[in-house]
Amino acid sequence: MAALPLEEEWAVETVCAGECTLRIHHIPEQQYWDLNGMGLHIWPAARLLCDYLLTHPASFSGCRSVCELGSGTGIVGLVYAKLYGTEEVTVAITDNSPRALKLMEQNVAFNQFETTVHVRYLRWGEGIDVAQLPCAKFDCVLASDCTFSVDLVPHFLATVDTLLAERSGQLVMCAVMGGVGAFEETINQAPRYGLRLVEPKQPPLDPTTTSKRSIVLRFERA
Repeated sequence: MAALPLEEEWAVETVCAGECTLRIHHIPEQQYWDLNGMGLHIWPAARLLCDYLLTHPASFSGCRSVCELGSGTGIVGLVYAKLYGTEEVTVAITDNSPRALKLMEQNVAFNQFETTVHVRYLRWGEGIDVAQLPCAKFDCVLASDCTFSVDLVPHFLATVDTLLAERSGQLVMCAVMGGVGAFEETINQAPRYGLRLVEPKQPPLDPTTTSKRSIVLRFERA
């Protein structure tokens, strides 16, 4: 296992979302698989979710409060703020890793979102403390590559259930590599947490057969 790089050695990538441009600090190599480093890389699922934000504006037209889970670098929440942010829109990016939180704060400041994007510590599970979040309930929860293990699914969904608005909330999540069993488990367990799958209309029978193993799932309150 290679040692994590010093902050001054992190790469800075220019990320384009339509006409919007962001610059994101991150670890450039996929060699930090321990829990201290894996969130500091821009993973393919995060890029996929950013593309989805760009190409599906109608899905987010009524969202005035958005929370990203397992944000890592913060790229997804920052792209959302860049595309749809106004003075009336609240965006929270969350993680439970101290290094990820520090990196997210750096990327928020680097892109001048200090007043509109809120970086918060958040641990998943039942009875999570929402007092530190900018909203008690959110219109939308975003997540990329957060359900890479079946064991995480109930904690993830319990957190989503706590955070989402009761009647109009939606969850948009995606993964590109691995975690296929966890995705299936998420679909199976979602109704227990008041969520119904709306996109795709039918869940993929075998997502591993797609060329990039890319999946985007959108749930709404049942």
